[in-house]
Amino acid sequence: MRTKWQMLVLVAMIVSLSTGVRLAVGAPAPKHADDPPPAAPPPAAPPPAAQPQIPEIRPSSPQDEALKKLIGQRTSTRGITLSSAPATRPHKVLGTVSVEAPAPTDGSDTKPGPNLYLNELLRSRAIKLYGEKKVDGIMSVTYEPAREGKIRANGTAVHFENPSGGKK
Repeated sequence: MRTKWQMLVLVAMIVSLSTGVRLAVGAPAPKHADDPPPAAPPPAAPPPAAQPQIPEIRPSSPQDEALKKLIGQRTSTRGITLSSAPATRPHKVLGTVSVEAPAPTDGSDTKPGPNLYLNELLRSRAIKLYGEKKVDGIMSVTYEPAREGKIRANGTAVHFENPSGGKK
């Protein structure tokens, strides 16, 4: 029975090829040269552009202004690395650097932790104590919480040595 069915399908295919009659087997009809191309769907309109957001601007604090002034007074363009960890590169310890500043009166930045103003004070104090050419970093930096109207930071000034053993 199966062989007969296969034979019938084969005969139907040969007949359709020779006569050009298409069998209804679920395949789409072939395209003719004079058929119009199918219409493309209209392009979707792009979404409107988002409105620009206005950045929030907080009022400048006295500490912000002091930091701007201190950065403006920099005499060195060298980057001095600050880290709360000890130095991992070969280095020479120059000494301890400690600074203190008035605690903010508005209650901000009263918790211990990194403070941009104290960092800048540490850099300038290290340069004054040990010289611009020697100070490459301040390691093991610690910050103390506000106490008695002051905030404090201290660390160890270091000079990094070249891997070859010579000094920079």
